[in-house]
Amino acid sequence: MKRFPFALAAILLFVADCSWAATFVVTNTANSGPGTFRQAILDANATPGTDTINFNLPGAGVQTISPTNSLPDITNTLVINGFSQPGSSANTLANGDNSVHLVRLDGIYVTNISPVGLNFPSVGASGSSVRGLVIVRFYNAIKINEAAGFTIAGNWIGLDVNGIARGTSLEGIRIDSFFNNGFNHVIGGTTPADRNVISGNRYGIYFAGATTGNSFVQGNFIGTDPTGTLPRGNLFGGVYIFTGTNITVGGATAAARNVIGASFAAGGTGVTVQGGPNNIIQGNLIGTDVTGQNDLGNVSDGILVTSSTGTRIVGNQIANNRANGINLSAASTTIVENNLIGTDAATTRPLGNALAGVLITGSTNRIGGLTNGQPNSIFFNGGAGVSVNSTTAMQNEISGNAIYDNAGLGIDLTPSGINTNDVLDADIGANGLQNFPLLTNAGVAASALTVQGSLNSKASSAYRVEFFATPTWDSLNIPEGKNFLGSTNVVTDGSGNATFTATFAAPPDANYLITATATDSAGNTSEFSAGINQTVSAVISPVLGITRGIAGANSTTSIAWPVAAIGFTLEKTPSLVAPVQWTSVTNGINPLSGTNIFTFTNGAVSPNQFFRLKQL
Repeated sequence: MKRFPFALAAILLFVADCSWAATFVVTNTANSGPGTFRQAILDANATPGTDTINFNLPGAGVQTISPTNSLPDITNTLVINGFSQPGSSANTLANGDNSVHLVRLDGIYVTNISPVGLNFPSVGASGSSVRGLVIVRFYNAIKINEAAGFTIAGNWIGLDVNGIARGTSLEGIRIDSFFNNGFNHVIGGTTPADRNVISGNRYGIYFAGATTGNSFVQGNFIGTDPTGTLPRGNLFGGVYIFTGTNITVGGATAAARNVIGASFAAGGTGVTVQGGPNNIIQGNLIGTDVTGQNDLGNVSDGILVTSSTGTRIVGNQIANNRANGINLSAASTTIVENNLIGTDAATTRPLGNALAGVLITGSTNRIGGLTNGQPNSIFFNGGAGVSVNSTTAMQNEISGNAIYDNAGLGIDLTPSGINTNDVLDADIGANGLQNFPLLTNAGVAASALTVQGSLNSKASSAYRVEFFATPTWDSLNIPEGKNFLGSTNVVTDGSGNATFTATFAAPPDANYLITATATDSAGNTSEFSAGINQTVSAVISPVLGITRGIAGANSTTSIAWPVAAIGFTLEKTPSLVAPVQWTSVTNGINPLSGTNIFTFTNGAVSPNQFFRLKQL
């Protein structure tokens, strides 16, 4: 009796170690029968567990399997390993593809309507993987429906073994899930051996369905040849996400980046996100080759985000595209950070997108930011640097970016062209047509730059004013902002006016213009102000001038000092009896004909008021 539990444990262990999984070897390229790929799929479907299909096809060179009717649907978990064919090998190059593919699936002779190369139509196939195949001329090369956990790596999909694009009629890889958990797919990976080349298809990769998500597209060449330098575009786009959630295209490391380019039909984009929340596009080369230097631009936008929320576009190079670099079309809560838009990593090579660097018709999006690693470099584009091109597009924050040498305005709020400020900022338009600051003086003294100016906007409201330095690059002095200097916060008075003085320890080059933007507390950013030239001078020791009004209960007094006296702030106190409490005067200072004027009503605060200028 004492030995019974041990005997039972041994029986249970034996049962647990039993495996129904099997390996099937493809030994000929016939359409059907023993040793064929078709028979291997049928046998795998009939065998429980995770089965494997390997290849040992006779003969030298590439072996082609050309079925005359559709291959069977794959209904169980299956590992298909094309690299098992003798003589084949996976890629070893970090920035290219030297893989040797010797197993080729060609759908040219399939007589069925809409044939799929490898079809995984149900949840039972979850966890499958496909490696080391060339798949061309099917309706879809690989289609996954209502299943999870696939790995698609090391394949050429739509690109033939000779480098000619012989893609699929629709998608190279299509993943659909509308009812089951279609999560945790990996297309590509972060090692050279994982790289897919996905080219010549209608779409390279297509995700669809509300339950498709939590997946990765990494390390692939999409729309290129195996070297990553020549165009072999997918017709309408590289990656299309339709209602998918939490899908990451690329990643934070160089190994995770995709090269995505050369779509060539009308409307063809690099990456499209339509309708799905919280997707990430990170670290990719979109519209350039693998070097980041040469033109593989998509025929339309580099990235299109439409009717989607929470998309993050971070750390990509987006260049050479024939429309906009990034198009946020009715998109909201999109974050665009640390991208190179229209240029290379050195920001010296003109690789501009044909239209705007960033086009926005949605609301509550953020372009850049004040934290390290957030600003974008937006250079050399054929339109505006950032265009907010809808009268209903609001709360689009454009902050801290380097925007320079674009053919249009640095920031253009519709209606296009430089908009004029209006009193109390009461007009209606993109970003509320937020008024921009007026700069009155920018002077360098004592190795510091001091910028003075004013802002008229909504009364009793808080604003952030950002300052930039920009080389003069064209005869029109189109206002932009190449180098971000810093920011200051102001609050308008009851008349909607605020003045500011901002000092920066490291002045820019002498030939740089100083510009500024204003952003309200809701995130509406203005266009750039007109540029103002810097002056270099010694520190001026100014004298306050006092002008008294006619005596009476409501009489006024004006305090005046030169605008050119940079680096000073006006302070006041009601008493000179120790301890004296001086407070800064920040509102109500108006520059007029080279003179700063502060006017107050006598007796409104206290019977006596004392003023001084204090050097910053």
